[in-house]
Order: sequence, then C-alpha cells, then structure tokens
Amino acid sequence: MHSIFKLGLQIKETEDKMGRNGNITLLPIGGLANRMRAIASAVYLCRLSGSSLNVYWFRDKGLNSSFASIFGEIESGNITIHEDSLLSKLLYDHPRKHNLWLPLVPQIALFRNRAYDHEMNGYNRDVNTFMNFLSEGNLYISSCYPIIDFPEGLFSELFRPVPEIQAKIDSVILGMSDYRIGVHVRRTDHSVSINNSPNELFYRVIDEELLLHPSLSIYLATDSESVKSEFKDRYGDRIYCSSSEADRNSVSGIKEAVSEMYILSKTDKIFGSCGSSYSEVASALGNIPLMVLKK
Repeated sequence: MHSIFKLGLQIKETEDKMGRNGNITLLPIGGLANRMRAIASAVYLCRLSGSSLNVYWFRDKGLNSSFASIFGEIESGNITIHEDSLLSKLLYDHPRKHNLWLPLVPQIALFRNRAYDHEMNGYNRDVNTFMNFLSEGNLYISSCYPIIDFPEGLFSELFRPVPEIQAKIDSVILGMSDYRIGVHVRRTDHSVSINNSPNELFYRVIDEELLLHPSLSIYLATDSESVKSEFKDRYGDRIYCSSSEADRNSVSGIKEAVSEMYILSKTDKIFGSCGSSYSEVASALGNIPLMVLKK
C-alpha cells in the first residue's frame, strides 16, 4: 500500500512539472533514423502549438546508447531529453506484453490523449488531429514514425554529433576526393532491402558514376561484412567504409552508425536501399539527392 501511495505522489509531481496546458511527452522508438524523425516532427508540432516537449530516450537492443553519448544538447528552451530510469520506464514506456502493460495505468492518469506507435499510420500525419489532442490537455506519443510533416532542415538544427564523432566524420571526408558518392546497402534482417536492392543495382550506378568522374570516392555504409568485402574487391581503394562490424547493441556501434550517417550526408549524392529510413535522414541532413535503388 505504501509503494502504491508513493507512486501516486511521484505521478502527481511529474504531472505538476509537465503542466496542464497541452504539453507533449514523446517516446521515440526503433533505430537511429526512426528516433530522429520522431523527435524532429514532435519538435515541429511543439513550435506550431506552443507546447513544451519531454523526450524519453530509452536504451534497448535496437539502439543501446544514451542520447548524450552521440548527440549534443538540443538548444531549445522548451525541449528536454530524459535518459532512461526505472521510474521513467514505469511511467512512459510503450505498454506491451514485455512490461505487462503496466505503464498504461499511469499514462491514463497523466495524459488526456495517447497516440501509440501502432496507431500512428492511422493519423496520416494530420496536424489538426494532434492540435486538437493538445487543446484537450497533455499528450503522450510513442512512435518510430514522423508524427507530422516537418521541414527537413530541422535535422541539422537539432542533432549535432558529439566532438568525438564529429572528429571522425571530418577525418574521413578529408581523405576522400572532391567528388564523392554515398552508398547505403542495408542487409542482415531487412528483407525488403535484401529482396529489392541487390548489389548488382549498386554496381551499375557506381560504374556509371566512374565513367563521368574518374577520381570518384565512394563511402559505403552497410551492416554486412560480406558486402564490404565484395565492394572492396570490385572498387579497391575508392571504397571508404567503417573498419568495425555493425553492432546496434553497443555504444561504440551506435557511435559508428552516427558517423556513417553524417559522412553519407557530406557526399554529393546517395544511393540507398529500398525501405530504409537511414539514407533518407542522411540525405535530409546534407540536403543532397537520394536515389533509392529498387528492382
């Protein structure tokens, strides 16, 4: 009984801090690009509505790194990034079988409206829907999707790699030629990319680029060691890529993913895999063309 009473006080304190005038609490989920899109769209919604934003960034096997390990502080007075804690997970995690749906109870108490990840596509990024939610009180959102459409320039405004990662990005770019392309080949468990964007499609466009630009440099971002080997065998020292094996379940692996995304963003154009948001965000960060290769 004492524990329940204590939790009730904590919920009340949290609610008081959030205010009662339609503020947003966001749980971005999924991989790096998915979370960046969800946050950027929530920030834009806040700017349209005059709301404040609390972002709860939870580490998991899909992205096992804190926000502060990869990005600098977001410089905006009404946006706060919270790293995970036991209490925050109890209050703000996405209710599901894994956590016995326990967070649903405090979320019903804290939020007038709740928009969960599996419902997001049904809202069709409709600004009026979310503005109406906020007019009624505090809003909870968990999403790996953009909530509403937003200016892509927000990516570079909000997300600045920490100095360690930025130094690596700068070092790689310095070693490449003036004309360079980015290639993102998604493999492992991504069946859409595997089935629709085979290596041969990338070879074809790279060969065409080589005819036009003999000094071409190629940055290859991929989660497959065999792809790295095959591209290096074909294109030799034109290929620049990470020397580390892709690993989303470690801080070092996520740092590598951030550096690769930003290196892609500093090429002249990107050739990407079907169904992957990673190259889409890289393209938006650099305001450069993206061509998704699909059979």
